[in-house]
Amino acid sequence: MNSLRAISARNRASLKLMVAAESRFYRRYEGKVIAVSRKIARELQELYGVTGSISVIPPGVDIARFNGGIARAIERLYDSS
Repeated sequence: MNSLRAISARNRASLKLMVAAESRFYRRYEGKVIAVSRKIARELQELYGVTGSISVIPPGVDIARFNGGIARAIERLYDSS
């Protein structure tokens, strides 16, 4: 949650409430979960306590169509292990 420092106190409070609500949901949820990357799957397990099955289904984004920083940002988001 270090990235929350760059936003306003009001937005930070809203995001913290959202994270708390999502954590509560995922702790109780017993079904399958779909994540768009291994990184997101890992965060769901570590930050939200997801213990069930998580399938990783990458989005259909062709990063070769992007250039420079955008492509690198997309690669970091979706290809992180």
